[in-house]
Amino acid sequence: MKFKTIAIWIRVILLGFALCGIGLFAYAIPDIGHSFAAANRELAGAYLPWMVFLWIAAVPCFAVLVIGWLIAGHIGRGDAFSAVNSRLLTAVAILSAVDSAYFLVGNIVL
Repeated sequence: MKFKTIAIWIRVILLGFALCGIGLFAYAIPDIGHSFAAANRELAGAYLPWMVFLWIAAVPCFAVLVIGWLIAGHIGRGDAFSAVNSRLLTAVAILSAVDSAYFLVGNIVL
């Protein structure tokens, strides 16, 4: 398979992930939160803080998708194993670590 074909497939998959993420964070999670808040009136006041918490958690996820898009562009040009991709993957690792720490602290606080 050629590098351009692989890059196109990666970008199509990334677009699919982005659409799923938008559907999840814009529709599914708020809907589940509403039904949970309706079933548990004593926890209804925590709905908005949790929604803000989860929407902030979505930012690094979508940033990783953007970085993946950039990596796919480098792969399409034949630079799959380059220093630039290495730095981009390091950024993905840092974003993942930050998001994990954010979830740990957020779950303790909320």
